Amino acid sequence: MLNIYFFGDTNDALEQYLSGSKSDSNGNRLPGTADGDTRITSWKVVSNGSTSHASVSREVAEFHITLESKRHIPDAHFGFVIRRLSGELLLSANSMDDFQGTFEVAKGTTLLRVRTRLPLKTGRYQVDLALATLDNPLVDHWVAEPLLSILPSQNTILPPEWHGLVNEPVTFEVVP
Repeated sequence: MLNIYFFGDTNDALEQYLSGSKSDSNGNRLPGTADGDTRITSWKVVSNGSTSHASVSREVAEFHITLESKRHIPDAHFGFVIRRLSGELLLSANSMDDFQGTFEVAKGTTLLRVRTRLPLKTGRYQVDLALATLDNPLVDHWVAEPLLSILPSQNTILPPEWHGLVNEPVTFEVVP
């Protein structure tokens, strides 16, 4: 007898498959962080009007990260990292990069948006999120769950074993 576990859009089905049974959004905290005053509490990807923990390879992804704080923080900065499951660092950025400066975290809930293009091959990736201030190098560091799923862009004839770690489009041209 055949059991159907999911019925729907192909990319939604792939996200369900790639995410496996990981649905816990608690993740892991770096020891000594998250004193209870300020915490990173959730993340998701918003794309084409839908939200999930997945993005299509080569697309710009908008990550929505929720912070909860019992105090006002006038000089916060944020770290964003994507790693392979083996731990290899693939992308690392800080909100102070390129002279963007610090931002305010309000008492209560703050939504932070991070936009980046994800030219990664299909698979699952770890997302590390960190919050710091100018006088406190690490307020919270969260190894987030669930994992980030990268879905295929559907525009290649190459089989998966021929996809590189970076999935960038390449233009070919015959020069006369």
